[in-house]
Amino acid sequence: MSDSFRVSNQLAEPTQEKSTANFYFKDFLNKNTENILFNVVVSCASGMEVLLFQEIEEIVSANTPRDSFRIQQSSGCVELLIPLEIIYEICLWSRLAEQVLIKLADLTVTEKNQQAAREFLYEQVKSIPWETIFSLECSFKVELSGQQTLFDDG
Repeated sequence: MSDSFRVSNQLAEPTQEKSTANFYFKDFLNKNTENILFNVVVSCASGMEVLLFQEIEEIVSANTPRDSFRIQQSSGCVELLIPLEIIYEICLWSRLAEQVLIKLADLTVTEKNQQAAREFLYEQVKSIPWETIFSLECSFKVELSGQQTLFDDG
């Protein structure tokens, strides 16, 4: 048995005092996003996957030729391969989306020993070229989920 782990971005609030400045994900990126397709997971309430799929397909199709994106319905979510501008459109217009996450990596841990599994996961996450994804001013969290109790401390 193996656990699957998703490393996703969730930008923290800016460290500045509240102001009228706008902060966009693209401002935190260290590269030009013009021709980059992002692997995106859009979550929804259980049983709403078909409706979310239809809604997102309409949003994406209105802005992008059908052959330039990939969309797939999964359990509890819709997965896409789309440009950053379309991610903004989904955030703006989707009524069914709960979260819009950019998937940065999928890691599978196969070690049975808890310490070896932790070390393996740490090394894999450390090997992701974070400096090419985020600028130094950005903060983010790494979310860990799995089927086994390999990472439980209790």
